[in-house]
Amino acid sequence: MGTELPGSAISRQQHSRTAFVDRRNGMFLRIEAAETLMDLAMRRGEEEVDALLDRMAAFATDRSDDFDVRMSAAQLLIDSPRERHRTFLEEICRNEDTSDHFTARDIEYSFGQVGHVAPVRDVEDPLLFYTEEAIQERQRRRNLADDDAEFALPDFDDFDDDTIADSIPFVRDTPKVGRNDPCPCGSGKKYKKCCLDRDA
Repeated sequence: MGTELPGSAISRQQHSRTAFVDRRNGMFLRIEAAETLMDLAMRRGEEEVDALLDRMAAFATDRSDDFDVRMSAAQLLIDSPRERHRTFLEEICRNEDTSDHFTARDIEYSFGQVGHVAPVRDVEDPLLFYTEEAIQERQRRRNLADDDAEFALPDFDDFDDDTIADSIPFVRDTPKVGRNDPCPCGSGKKYKKCCLDRDA
């Protein structure tokens, strides 16, 4: 039997299991939860990993579930190959378009690796993103960034003379005459009926 998880890891495991199983959660949250569950299982030992992989195999076969979540569950089976899952994975590859996730060659390669086990990664609990503290920290950082941007001066070394000349607005010496305004020549006609064609 593997090592026991501390209280916070058990809580992470419960939150991650709930996040993965709940179909109302978004695809990315569910996939991250599955990876967190795998990492926690690897810390507990082979029995825990085998039990989790069997649960992931059940999820991967459930066609009523989200396709990308199913394929991420199948990818966990490829990353930690067990011979009992090989036929099942090959069948998925034959019957569904898995090319964006894995191919038959990936399955062959994975099962060809003797003693292949995916490395343990330290994955943060995906639900921590939604805690009140995490939200307040993101808002604080965003406010700091907004304050810095408000008082930031442009770097004038990046401007050349042409850029500065292009940014100066054109100012007319006399006001612009509209088409329906009286003609400035004093004829009393509208500009469009008098001097517009001549000035153009």
